[in-house]
Amino acid sequence: MDTFSELTPVEQQINYAERDAILHALAVGLGRDNATRKERPYVIDAGRTVPTLASALVADGGMLERAGYSRQMRPVIEELRLDRPLAGAANLLLTSRVVAHDDVAKRLEIISDARPLAGGESVFSLRRVYSRDSAPVAPELPSRAPDLQCRLETRVEQRLVARLLGQRELEDTQGPDLLDTSTVLGLACRALLQTICEFDHTLMSVLSAHVVGPLAAGESLLTEMWQEANIVSFRSTAVERDEPVLSAGRCELVT
Repeated sequence: MDTFSELTPVEQQINYAERDAILHALAVGLGRDNATRKERPYVIDAGRTVPTLASALVADGGMLERAGYSRQMRPVIEELRLDRPLAGAANLLLTSRVVAHDDVAKRLEIISDARPLAGGESVFSLRRVYSRDSAPVAPELPSRAPDLQCRLETRVEQRLVARLLGQRELEDTQGPDLLDTSTVLGLACRALLQTICEFDHTLMSVLSAHVVGPLAAGESLLTEMWQEANIVSFRSTAVERDEPVLSAGRCELVT
């Protein structure tokens, strides 16, 4: 086991194609049934890309094991910062580093930065906090009623599609029916795209949330939104169980 101070950044090459962008769009339910015309570019030729594809592409690079942490740990906070809209296909160099850890709370924080493999400016940065327990206490949302809300149904096949992108984080720990974190965050992202952004993925610059509960394939996700200028706060709930799934959600829109 490496000590925290000995952990060096891990570099990984990520090559994703239009197929991967389309699979993530299908995993979050886009293109279903009589899809609207604005949804089709996400699922036909990857003319548009769901921002949370970045989360689906990022693995921990073996850092959990090297730091002596169990793979039973799961993401409890995700914060995605987009320096530019994701292309439909790209070759990226991902550099991941541990920036904080807490042996008592069994919590580890990793930041992953992605740049074009050929060189150039940053594409995105993903901050991910892993823990065996629940997420830290989240900031409170506005006390008024939500300005907007969006209910999305999920299907069993969405989990199977997500597996094609390598999303298998829950298989050994929480059973076969739960959707992975990237897909759950992607569902909230889709709700924001649909309700706030009119399906324009280029409007999102930051998306973050605390993961506070599971969502099973086949359940419905209700995302409630509060908008103040270019900041959208949100939370997501599993409708059938009336239990929270995401809290302290924040989306920053390009101004």
